Amino acid sequence: MEIQIADQTRIFIGAIVMGLGMGAFYDLLRFIRMLLSGGRLLQALLDVLFCLICLCGFFLFVLARGEGELRFFIPGGMGAGMVLYFMALSPVIIQLYSKIAYGFRWLIAFLIRMVRTILSPVYRLLLALFAMPRGD
Repeated sequence: MEIQIADQTRIFIGAIVMGLGMGAFYDLLRFIRMLLSGGRLLQALLDVLFCLICLCGFFLFVLARGEGELRFFIPGGMGAGMVLYFMALSPVIIQLYSKIAYGFRWLIAFLIRMVRTILSPVYRLLLALFAMPRGD
């Protein structure tokens, strides 16, 4: 079955968009890594998750748009989309994510301080009420 140039162009543009989405997904996982800071194990798990989801997306794209035929411009378009994303959008997105992470950490610290402030007098009162007398 023949594929027309217009169809190939649409598939190529779709592959570029898919690559942009893959880059955005990678930055989302990078944001999760920033929030949780779980070390090498979390990084490895998130990298495996990224690879599996991108691989599934790639195969679904090839099946749906490329009619099951792997054409050289599909992975090339996805790679070009990822490069485009990482060069143009990723620095801005990472700055936004780091500000969100900072705000999230500040909010959590603020809530913890509020709870401690509220519960501290209650804790001292309970200590005074239930203090065990020392048997000297």
